[in-house]
Amino acid sequence: MSAADLAVASTGEEEPPPIEIDITALPNPFSPNGDGRRDEAVIAVTSSAAGSVTVSIQDTAGETWRAWPELLLPEPGSVEVVWRGRSGEVRAPDGRYEVVAVIATEEGATATGATRLVLDRQPPRLRRLRVRPDPLTTHRWLVIRFMGRDRAPRIRTELRIEDALGTIGKQAVQKPPGPTRVRWRARYRSGKRLYPGNYRLGVRLWDDAGNVSRRRWVPWRVHRNVGGRVYRRLEGTGRRVALTFDDCGNTSAWGSILRTLHAKNVEAAFFCGGGAVRGNPSLARRTVRDGHTPGSHALDHAILTGHDPSFTSSRVRADRRAWWQVARRTSAPYLRPPYGACNASVVEGAAAAAAPRVVMWDVDPQDWRSPGVSEIRRRVLSAARPGSIILLHTGDQTAASIGSIVDGLRARNLEPVGLSALFRAAGMH
Repeated sequence: MSAADLAVASTGEEEPPPIEIDITALPNPFSPNGDGRRDEAVIAVTSSAAGSVTVSIQDTAGETWRAWPELLLPEPGSVEVVWRGRSGEVRAPDGRYEVVAVIATEEGATATGATRLVLDRQPPRLRRLRVRPDPLTTHRWLVIRFMGRDRAPRIRTELRIEDALGTIGKQAVQKPPGPTRVRWRARYRSGKRLYPGNYRLGVRLWDDAGNVSRRRWVPWRVHRNVGGRVYRRLEGTGRRVALTFDDCGNTSAWGSILRTLHAKNVEAAFFCGGGAVRGNPSLARRTVRDGHTPGSHALDHAILTGHDPSFTSSRVRADRRAWWQVARRTSAPYLRPPYGACNASVVEGAAAAAAPRVVMWDVDPQDWRSPGVSEIRRRVLSAARPGSIILLHTGDQTAASIGSIVDGLRARNLEPVGLSALFRAAGMH
């Protein structure tokens, strides 16, 4: 005869089965930071017996942060409570907690269960974000490295790659915290290789608690050599035109033009030599911060014709180094030859230095001669048409005329846009 049978024989009663108790806490981890994502944890206690249930939440030191005493469970089943990460008005600190449930029946039997719950209000931390190679030249892959830190066991990473006009690629990665290496095929969605110019990588991290880090951006460049071409006006752009400014030697005019363009919500292009960029770093940084396109003006305004292609290449490279070191932008893929002096040698040298778009113009008000504010305006508005590239200089009279030029263009249903937008409207990257 078994021990259980002997117990039944001696008492005349069968012992009740043990109470089964189960606890779940979801979501786990949770983040009670008020952002609407995983702000509260629902704790469910399931018991195989009826009785009175007490639930408490304790930290690793054994201190109780929240308790729900004597919750009635009239029959076997479940009871739920909600914790929002507080003890009265005090916020519980981030960390690991133990949820303990005790059930007591009318017959005096008890059972205890426990589970762990992670409270995490902090978004994942991003460290040591790097993009290589920069600039990208002959390589076909971009390698992205960073370090992710968080309490959660997994971090989801969204990578976003943008050119001057928006997103050209996305990639998602999910892995434990720690060092991460991602390869991205450096091509447009069409499969074509990236065109020379400015790009940026955005990285944002999510953790299992629903916390999202602020997107961090890092600029990078493509300096791939492609065939060059001269552009004086673009077809197929709709009613768009481009305002372009040369020289950048007059700092007061440069600053005034930037203020007017900002007030009018207009993007333009600035062809500044490397000396002007280095000599006026705050204006150069404001130029790119306001969304304007930087371009090369051949460093020292030297005439490029009459030299071999390497002469042009060296001056374009000097300009793009200046823009990058001062404002974290490259002047690629644009060159405006000083005085408009251009031939096949200039185009070849520009293309070899990742400036395949030699940007000339079809509207020239001769503003550098200072013909007067109203005359500059009249000459621009009388000659501008869809797809026009308008040549201007950073002079005082030009600065005084910009506001009325923009208003006049818009009155004629011509919208000034950045060079990137003009080329994109014409069907080019």
